[in-house]
Amino acid sequence: MFKRINIYKSHGIYCIIGMIIVAVYVVSTFFLTQSMGFNETFKVNFFNILSWFIMVFTIGGGIGEEFGWRGFLLDKVLKRQNIAFSGIFVGIVWSLWHLPLFFIPGSSQYGCPIAIHIMNAIIISMIITFVFKKTKGCITFSIMLHATSNALFTSLASSYSSTSKYYQFLNENQIKLVIIMIAIIVFIGVVETLLFNRHKDKLNIHTASEKITRSFFYNIYYNIH
Repeated sequence: MFKRINIYKSHGIYCIIGMIIVAVYVVSTFFLTQSMGFNETFKVNFFNILSWFIMVFTIGGGIGEEFGWRGFLLDKVLKRQNIAFSGIFVGIVWSLWHLPLFFIPGSSQYGCPIAIHIMNAIIISMIITFVFKKTKGCITFSIMLHATSNALFTSLASSYSSTSKYYQFLNENQIKLVIIMIAIIVFIGVVETLLFNRHKDKLNIHTASEKITRSFFYNIYYNIH
């Protein structure tokens, strides 16, 4: 597992693409809340974002968690399921790992709607899963993507005059936001499955006639293709 920290044998371009996708997604969520009526504008402070990124990458959740989430758990799930299902499953487990923080005043998750947090973790997990496969299981790139999402969310949310008001707005519009996020999850799942369809043998993805529940997104594609 520790040998997979090595980035020299991996395709780093996919990590850059993944970081861009994560950044676009995170920033879009803040624009979305504004379009839905939140009356504050978030501020982009690149120094603050970089500071959070370095902290998460070196001593924070990224380096502390990714050996478990992607280095161990994702490897195991990918041997039995397709890439879309694996990303969703690891995302759910990943989000539930943070559940105690929602009840601890002062933590970054305190006050945030749990359903939105779970949906968000699934989306980020699916992006990381795609990059993980494309970079031959390089854990360093998974840590970088984890750090990117954490740094952006934390920095942009803290730029509001009151983070609690932002979380209150999310709670008030939770159903609408969850529906939008489910649509994003389905879209990413279909795209990831289509991209890896030609390599299904390497990913242990079987046809629809073999254990149909094994691969939800792949079987949708299989039946309409």
